[in-house]
Amino acid sequence: MRWLSFVKNDTLFGLTEWEYFVWRHRGSLNLVFHFFSLTLGYIIFFYWIFTMNHWLLLGIPIAQFIGFYGHKFEVGGVRSKDVFSPMTSIFLFKIFFLIGIGRYKVLIAEVEEKVRKFNTENSPV
Repeated sequence: MRWLSFVKNDTLFGLTEWEYFVWRHRGSLNLVFHFFSLTLGYIIFFYWIFTMNHWLLLGIPIAQFIGFYGHKFEVGGVRSKDVFSPMTSIFLFKIFFLIGIGRYKVLIAEVEEKVRKFNTENSPV
């Protein structure tokens, strides 16, 4: 699956940015935190547009912290370039779409197989 093929390869396990993002978001608890965070962030943003109450914008970093906190339950952690990256929102929307159509578990299996293959080929024997 080569969606957003212009995203460069990451050096970890020979995965693309998308595959590495999927690998770091395998856990359902992490995805629950991210779903809540993304939803809350967009609700706050659109409510701010409607009301122009600038104090609401203080809620956006709080919403991001909720998603950040989801990584306490998952391997891979948070990279600083993912905190304010527009690709993070795009990737999360794609993940939630794939969950909705039932394809996400298959994608996780493909990425984990690629990681296993990389580790097998590059293991010091």
